[in-house]
Amino acid sequence: SRHHIPSIAPHAILDNATDKILKSIPGTLFAYETRYLNQSKQEEYETGISVSYYQQEQIEYLLRGYSSLIPNSIVHLQSPKSPKHPMYNRENFTAGKIDFKEEMSISEMEKVVNKMIQLVERR
Repeated sequence: SRHHIPSIAPHAILDNATDKILKSIPGTLFAYETRYLNQSKQEEYETGISVSYYQQEQIEYLLRGYSSLIPNSIVHLQSPKSPKHPMYNRENFTAGKIDFKEEMSISEMEKVVNKMIQLVERR
């Protein structure tokens, strides 16, 4: 629902899930069937969007996970697991849940952003 905060990928799965997408052979993430070959450009576009929807959602889920690593990003600030969120309760989020940092070095931030760019560009 648009009234709920979208789910955030746990930090523990980010690297493996990202590598799975980045290392996949082109054409294996979703199937584009031969029955779609005789469509108009508009139909082809709409079919492509619907066929790739699951992958798009998965990538957005991972991007939110990476964004939550960056202090003061919108995902970081909107999550109740963030120490800066008004509903934050340290006792509820210290048992191996998402680890929010208050500070991050520029080089750490650059690595996170580069992973996000790789996912978007899939390279």
